Amino acid sequence: MGGQFGNWIRALQYDRYENTLWIGRFKYLTKYDLKNKKYDDIDLTIGKNDKANSVKTIAIDGDSLLWIGVEAGLHKIIKNLRDQNGNEKIVYFDSKESYFMGESDQVSISKILPDKNFIWFGTDEFVTSENPEFNVGGLFRFDRKINWIKFSEYNKLNANGIFSLEETGNYIWTSVYKFDPQSKGAIGQGVFLINKKNIEHKKKLKVI
Repeated sequence: MGGQFGNWIRALQYDRYENTLWIGRFKYLTKYDLKNKKYDDIDLTIGKNDKANSVKTIAIDGDSLLWIGVEAGLHKIIKNLRDQNGNEKIVYFDSKESYFMGESDQVSISKILPDKNFIWFGTDEFVTSENPEFNVGGLFRFDRKINWIKFSEYNKLNANGIFSLEETGNYIWTSVYKFDPQSKGAIGQGVFLINKKNIEHKKKLKVI
């Protein structure tokens, strides 16, 4: 009933550098070689956490990096490095230590947007009265080294949940939502523009 979880496709990303299609599934990441018509499944599970293997979004970052956003963190695939089995090297990030500023018990990635100097991560908000720190949400800017900046209802936005991101020129378009703990649903709050040069946000746009 409802089909197999492996057929629940959440994200697709074409890699022109390797002529492959990356397929993000509810369970597993799949790499499809378009030339040889071959599928390879990659298990991203960390420890016993299946949510680290539940893909939500994928982004190509230049010719050597691939970012995989999952329900419980972030995987960075370094394509030009290999592990002992000959597969691409994978590095895992979650909310522990200083990643994503360590504010959530867990971080669920909704959208990834690399640009020339930074990489932007939209995250989900999912909190309850019993667990108010589970997924606190927010938009993060990462310099690919150690520095993080967060945008949320406490500074630039009027909501913590991030649906999607897009870039045009010097601006990041950010669609946001509030999570309702009672209905456990998302309430859309419109679209915001963030100026990348001076980190100022424009007023909320009316969406028709």
